[in-house]
This record gives sequence, C-alpha cells and structure tokens, in this order.
Amino acid sequence: MGGARPRYRGEQRAGCAPDRRPRRARQPRGHPVLGPARRKPTGARGSHQTRQSRSGRRPRAPEHQGFARRGAVPHLDDGRRPTTRRISLGDLDTAKNVTWAVPGMTSSSERMEGWVQAAQNIKDEQRTVAGKGDRAVIAWMGYDAPPAPPDLGVFNQEAAEAGASKLAASIRGLDAVRAGNMPRTNVLAHSYGTTTASLGLTQAGVHVDNFVSIASAGIPQSIPTADEIQADHVYAGQARDTLVGFRGFGDQYAYIGRDFSVPYRLDPTNDSFGAETFGADGAVVDTPAGPQQLRGVKDHGVWTKHHEGYLDVGTESLRNVALATTGNGDRVSPAR
Repeated sequence: MGGARPRYRGEQRAGCAPDRRPRRARQPRGHPVLGPARRKPTGARGSHQTRQSRSGRRPRAPEHQGFARRGAVPHLDDGRRPTTRRISLGDLDTAKNVTWAVPGMTSSSERMEGWVQAAQNIKDEQRTVAGKGDRAVIAWMGYDAPPAPPDLGVFNQEAAEAGASKLAASIRGLDAVRAGNMPRTNVLAHSYGTTTASLGLTQAGVHVDNFVSIASAGIPQSIPTADEIQADHVYAGQARDTLVGFRGFGDQYAYIGRDFSVPYRLDPTNDSFGAETFGADGAVVDTPAGPQQLRGVKDHGVWTKHHEGYLDVGTESLRNVALATTGNGDRVSPAR
C-alpha cells in the first residue's frame, strides 16, 4: 500500500513502507477477506491509526522490549476490551502472494502490535529470500483464542473449531474478490493457531498453495495426515522441546498442548504425518552474500527480547517460513 488509499477497507489496514507514515483509515464497512468492521466507541483513541514514535522506534509491545526492524506499525491501544482484529500489510487487490498469519494461545487485540510486527517480519524476510514483489501478509487475529493455563481451553478444540470457520470464510473471500486472478496463497500458523488453521483448511471450498505450521499445539485426530489438508504443500517446523520453566533452551509449551489435549492431538513434524519439515534450532545457510549464521529458537513465542522466537529476525525459523510462503520450499533448511 505504501500510503496509497486501498480500494477495499477492512477492520484495519496498515502501510508497509518503512519511510512513510500510513494514512488514517476511514471507518470501514467490511471486507470479504478481513471480515466485518467494528465501530470505534466514543472516546476511544487510535483504533484506526498507525503511527511511529517520534524517536523513530516502534511502540513498545507487551512482554517485548523493542522490535527488530524499523518502520511503521499500527498503534492499537484504544482502551477497548480485547476483540478480534485483522490487519493486512499490503494491498489485497493487487498482491501476487498473500499470507494469512494465524496466532495461537493468549492472542488478543491487546497484543496485536506484537503480532503485526511478527507479520511484518515475515513480509520483510519474504523480500529478502525471494526479491521484490507485490505481497501481502494478513495479521489474522480473527478468532477468540484460548487464554493460557490454568484455563483449560487450549486443551480442547472449541475455540479452534469456531476460528476455523472464520478463517475458511476469509480465504473464500479472497477467492471471491480475486476470481480469475488469484495470487499464491499461504497460511502460516503458530501454536494453537495450527489447530485452528488445519481445521479451516479441511472445510469445503477452501484451498491454499502452502500451509506452514510452527510450534504446533497439535493437529486434530480428524486430520491424520498432511494429505487431508487442502494445500499443495504442508510444512512444519519445531524447535527442540524443553521443560517448562527452562526458558532459553527451546520450546517449552508446544508438546504440552499436543500431549495433554483431550483428545490428544498429532505432531505435524512426525514422519507419519507426512509434512515437509524444516529446521528451527539454528543453522549456517548459503546466501548470495555468502554463508550466514541463523539463530535457533529458544522459546515457544514468536518474538522475545533476545530475538530468539519463531518469527524473530535472524532466526532459522523465520527464514524457512519466508521460503515456504513464497514458493521456495525446496530451499528450506532441514530439521535436525
């Protein structure tokens, strides 16, 4: 978008160019992909605003002491209760590559800035690995994700089933508005978002080119293999498991979501599932500029203050996500 006025407006639209401040959007009526708009209550501040602090740094997000890349990120602190939001980084009318980024447990609009930054990291890395192109990444917080334990919602599928229908409707919406000119379509999902997205990608009338799972809290037993997911390619990445309470060594939560769910859910990185797996624990990879050391993931989150989350800049995981969502899945680094 880069400051240009989009033809369609959803609940939120954000500019992507790092050197231009996006315009404040009009009150939207809704969008087939982004879903229905929500009216801003009287006295709310900045619900359709994107901004960058005068210091040039991004607004501070919960549990994260800064962001890895410079640029404009939506400021969404409007004083409302947490709700669902969808933000497109890029123009859905023209993009030749569209990626839905589906978050997991504890997701809410209160943490939207962090998820938008993760989506921006994906978009930036897509350009790094695949060159310039007209792409869009949707920070799709379009369902009511379960909170963290002791709430037990993450161990059942109720929230995932409700969210799956909404994600499927969003994908069908793009097919409706871009009929005859469909872009490459991708779904990237994290944690409980993989449960939601996998269910959405088994619904009627839904198909994408690539489905990418990271830190999966488990795929429902109703989807026994990757062949059941309506995607040309299914990818899965997972950092090494570590014990809860031992941050900085690997993923401390994903396996708990899988093993303790009722009924238990499947690990998409297992050979029996049939996904194309990739590495997340760090690797040296060849790039046009020469060998590059990529960091390993040391936490279940997508971003951390030490830049060791699944979608942090400079990680093996982010690079592989970008490759898989740009049609370059044959270049992902292997799981070890």
